[in-house]
Amino acid sequence: MNPYIGELIMQVRKVIAYYMEHSAEFSTGNNSGNIAKILLCGGGASLVGLDIFMAQQLKIPVEIGNPWINIFDKSSKRIPSISRDKSLYFSTAIGLAMQSKK
Repeated sequence: MNPYIGELIMQVRKVIAYYMEHSAEFSTGNNSGNIAKILLCGGGASLVGLDIFMAQQLKIPVEIGNPWINIFDKSSKRIPSISRDKSLYFSTAIGLAMQSKK
């Protein structure tokens, strides 16, 4: 897996560099343009240790995303009948479904 993860890290560094070069174009309000954290989504996000390895390599906090964050509020007692790892596979579909509601 090392060559693939190494390529992923290299591509993320390129995206970060591009963002930092153009951060004035992207920043709004008090946003300084700095990247506070990286959220991993999709099926690959559940790869054990990927978040820790990426955080070490990129020197930016990396977290596994929560696809349900905008579906259920924090006080909700509802729990989806799918594990968090499996729900990561549906991140794109959930996001697209939410976008279509706007």
